[in-house]
Amino acid sequence: MVFIKNSRSLLLHLIDFVLSAISTFRGKLFEPVSSASLGLFRILVEIILLAQTSWLISSDFVQEHIFDSKIRFKFEFFEFLEPLPPLGMKWLLLLMLLSTVCIIIFLNLKR
Repeated sequence: MVFIKNSRSLLLHLIDFVLSAISTFRGKLFEPVSSASLGLFRILVEIILLAQTSWLISSDFVQEHIFDSKIRFKFEFFEFLEPLPPLGMKWLLLLMLLSTVCIIIFLNLKR
């Protein structure tokens, strides 16, 4: 009987702790925040996108892993979809690289 009483008390303390943590979190959601963190996040994402797209183009990743692969998995209800031809994929990657550069330039010029 003592164990049940202690476990019930422990459960009530745990619920109280969780509810107070949630209310503290809700309070912090509406506090003013510096825009520097958002700016830094955007710059880091832009750098990662630029590096990833450049690596995809320079390493010939698409040719090795999409066109030269031995197995292609089809998604259910999308069996009709096929990858673009190699030249089309190269142009698509170049378009991705160009759009990443445009995002970096034009979003940072806005300030």
